[in-house]
Order: sequence, then structure tokens, then C-alpha cells
Amino acid sequence: MTINLVSPANHPANGPLTVERITRLIAELHRSLEYQNGSTQDYITADAIKGLEELLEIRKSEGGWIPISERMPDPQNEFRVCVFTPTPREDLRYRFVSASLFKSVCRDATHWHYMMPPKAL
Repeated sequence: MTINLVSPANHPANGPLTVERITRLIAELHRSLEYQNGSTQDYITADAIKGLEELLEIRKSEGGWIPISERMPDPQNEFRVCVFTPTPREDLRYRFVSASLFKSVCRDATHWHYMMPPKAL
């Protein structure tokens, strides 16, 4: 995959933190620990790995961001979806729409996930 990093909107850091990106980051941090020298940075890196592994488990259990290329939301689902669209306009990156309107409203979206209903008090 070729990514044009000249435009800030195309930089991967401006996209959602997907399971794939978290997994890749954990692997790179593990690789950096192979050259450890006992510095404070090594402890920070190890803590970052633990935090990312916990985040990865939470994302996997909750479902996390789903790429459009993998699947689309079920239009019959009663939940709303949170949608990510890569755009330079910050106010349009994340939107909340009903699953039934997803296909017509979010044509440029790249990732989405179901929103859970609010918990009863």
C-alpha cells in the first residue's frame, strides 16, 4: 500500500487507531526492546507495550473500528454507527448515523463501529 505522506490528511496518524496499527506498533516497540540498555526509556517502552496490549484486548472484545473493506453495517440493525471519514475538515471526520442510512450518507467513510445504547440508570 502506498501512502502519500506529503499531505497531512493522508498520514496514518490522522486515521483511526485500528487493531492492525496497534498490532504493528506493539511489534515495533518489542523490536526496539531487543536493543535495550537499561535506561528509563526501556521501562517507558515496556509500559507502552503493556498499555497497547490492554487496549488491543479491549478493542477485540468490543469490536473496535471495522474497515469498510471488511464489512458494512447491517441496515436492519437498530444501533447507530460511529463513522470515520479521512478529511482535512475536523468537524466531518467522525459522524454518528443510523445503520440504515450508512450507505447513502457515508460514501467516503473508511471505518465504522456500532454505538452501544446508553446504560440505564
